[in-house]
Amino acid sequence: MILKIRPDQFLRAMRMALVLVAVFIVLILSGIPAGLGYGAPALGPMGAFCVVFCWSLSRRGDIQYWLVFAAGIMCDAFYGGPLGIWALSFLVAYLVLRGQRTSLFTMPWLVIGLAYVMISAIAMALAWGLTSLYFGKLIDPYQTSLAFAAGIALFIPISLILGVCPREADTGFG
Repeated sequence: MILKIRPDQFLRAMRMALVLVAVFIVLILSGIPAGLGYGAPALGPMGAFCVVFCWSLSRRGDIQYWLVFAAGIMCDAFYGGPLGIWALSFLVAYLVLRGQRTSLFTMPWLVIGLAYVMISAIAMALAWGLTSLYFGKLIDPYQTSLAFAAGIALFIPISLILGVCPREADTGFG
């Protein structure tokens, strides 16, 4: 029996697969040996969350909950942390983003960047708290803030690559 797939279904499946490929590329690039311990290298999974954030804003229907969960599981597996912590953090942050996504479509790029900072702070704080509970001790907040800052620095190039910036040069400065 031959499986019949419509071209639009095939293209949608390929776009969803591209999300995971982009997350994997960011994870590989962030694997530069600058580890900070506890499964949190210098960049951490915030680069992968940046891909999920930007992709969900630039391509509205391509991000499903299972893709966000899979991106989080990939981060957990890649960094050797407790399985499921980043997946849960990504899902909670994605739920916040999904609630604000329609209003963010009309906002200038600077406001979208501020939204990314706030939503990624939620994901980072949740992951930090859950990881601290898992290990039974507080993880150094300096390491967490360093990974958070690296994730914010990645927002600019990833948002430019994935087309989050508006077509016109509206930066929100005037």
